Amino acid sequence: MIFDPESFEEGLQIPPVVEEREFVAGVLLLSQGYEEGFPIQIRVEWESETLDAAAEIVQQRLLAIGLDARIEPCTDACIRVFFRTGD
Repeated sequence: MIFDPESFEEGLQIPPVVEEREFVAGVLLLSQGYEEGFPIQIRVEWESETLDAAAEIVQQRLLAIGLDARIEPCTDACIRVFFRTGD
């Protein structure tokens, strides 16, 4: 079965507690001097539809609190280097 992000998102309801946590996260960013947020990378295994779709959902949730998350497709080797070195 292939993950279909469109049908998943249609049924996705964001509970009020998530919206409250996003608000708190935004306030924390502001209090630490990140008024405009900051960029981050989400590294996803190359050609993985399921992981790519999940990364897009995470990207949207992070954008809601001011974090500009960029999805970066990676090979297995790229991901291993990232976890070993942080680069």
